Amino acid sequence: MSIRTIAFIFITLSSAISLAQQNPGVSAESEKAPTGAEVQALLQSRESRDQAWGAYWASQMKSVFPEIRKNLESHLNGSKDVADFAVIDNSLDALIQIPSEPFPVELIESIYRTGRRAEALILLTRVTPGTSVDHFLLDLLDKEAGQDYSREWFAAADIMLLEHRPGLVHSLLKRLAFQGYVVVCDPGVTCRYRGVGLRSGGDYGPSATKSTFPPWPYYALRVKDGLVTDGPVAVSYTRRIARDFAEANIGRNPNDSIYPPKPSTKDRFGYVAAAAPGINMAIADDESLPIIWTTKEDYRAESERFESDVRTRYRNLIQQLRDLGFLSPDEFNDVSVLNLNIVVVDQRSVRTPLQ
Repeated sequence: MSIRTIAFIFITLSSAISLAQQNPGVSAESEKAPTGAEVQALLQSRESRDQAWGAYWASQMKSVFPEIRKNLESHLNGSKDVADFAVIDNSLDALIQIPSEPFPVELIESIYRTGRRAEALILLTRVTPGTSVDHFLLDLLDKEAGQDYSREWFAAADIMLLEHRPGLVHSLLKRLAFQGYVVVCDPGVTCRYRGVGLRSGGDYGPSATKSTFPPWPYYALRVKDGLVTDGPVAVSYTRRIARDFAEANIGRNPNDSIYPPKPSTKDRFGYVAAAAPGINMAIADDESLPIIWTTKEDYRAESERFESDVRTRYRNLIQQLRDLGFLSPDEFNDVSVLNLNIVVVDQRSVRTPLQ
């Protein structure tokens, strides 16, 4: 089943377009819908402003013009000023709204690198799965995994999961950083530990306060509770209209974009379980071991048993994945040793040496 033959795996269109959001300073030519010939003339103009308006009206008319993609590619290679982005964003909107031939993966990568990540992933779902798509998505999984918020990581994982693409399970495991917490407490005290930390930030670029460009369409990924998908984390997208370039950039980085954060151990194992249904998931998240303090010898013995048990269960898991074909022999060897970090949390009232 190709991605083109199904409804988007992670994408449910939720348009939020309000006339009140549209730029009140739109020029007179936009107040009356042009003819097809007039739209084509705008698209063939050398002026970026005209090309942006042409793409805008083509989107409204749901009409395909070959100049839209041509203008998009030209401005992707341009200076990337506000005029370039006016053409890029309106062209992408038209090409998403109007059915067209799938893009080459190389062009989609260029779109992604301009910061139009949601648009790139939407267009990628229309491309027949293959090696070039796999390489792009696996590279994306590696790069996005370290970001503070990673909706793109979850979206890419969902795309690969839907098509059961090779390399997904290996990618999920090779950057796994398993935390094992050994929590040492006094007798008679509840022994527990929890650590949480998130942060976010963003650079929204210059502002175009008095825009002469069309209303500014943009897309953003979001997490939607209850969305039915094959992925453990449901990622959808929204399409909105901003008044100018700066407002659209802020919309691409909403305040709630810290969730979901970069993929956790639980997320990675959750995707492994989804990619390999029926597998015995004897290990599924970071773990903690409460130890009531008695002696150094008892502490050391319990800690060593804990680490050995975690490594054994992980080893059993990846052996299943290899035997069932979800890991190649080389991939199995690459992830055969668990990246396990034992963190000691000493909650005793008197912290005498543990070793």
